[in-house]
Amino acid sequence: MGVESDNNLIALQCWLKTRTQLPQNVDPLLLRRYIQACRNDVEKAKKLLEYSFTLRNSNPQIFIQRDPCDKETQIVHQVVDMFPLPNTTKENYKVLFYRLVEFGTENDIF
Repeated sequence: MGVESDNNLIALQCWLKTRTQLPQNVDPLLLRRYIQACRNDVEKAKKLLEYSFTLRNSNPQIFIQRDPCDKETQIVHQVVDMFPLPNTTKENYKVLFYRLVEFGTENDIF
C-alpha cells in the first residue's frame, strides 16, 4: 500500500475513535475497502461508513438477526420469485430478477 493509502487509513481510524456510536474494532482491511470505494476520498468514506453502520444497526432483522426459517422470511419466499442471471454486466454487476407473485396486502410485513 502507498503512503497516501496509509495516511487515509490512519485518518479514518482516528475519526472512528471519535464516533463512539460506531463499532471501534473495525478491521483495517474493511476500512481500506471503504476508502477505495470512495476513490481515496476520506470524507466520503466517513459518510459511507457512518451510513452503513447506522443502517445495519437500525435494521437488525435484515443485517444481523436473519433467520431463513422465520415466518416473515417464509412469507417473502411465497410472494416473490427471484432468480439471478448467470452472467454479470459489462460493469461486472450481478443482476437479479424479482417478480411479485402475490399482490394482496395481507402479506405486507412492515
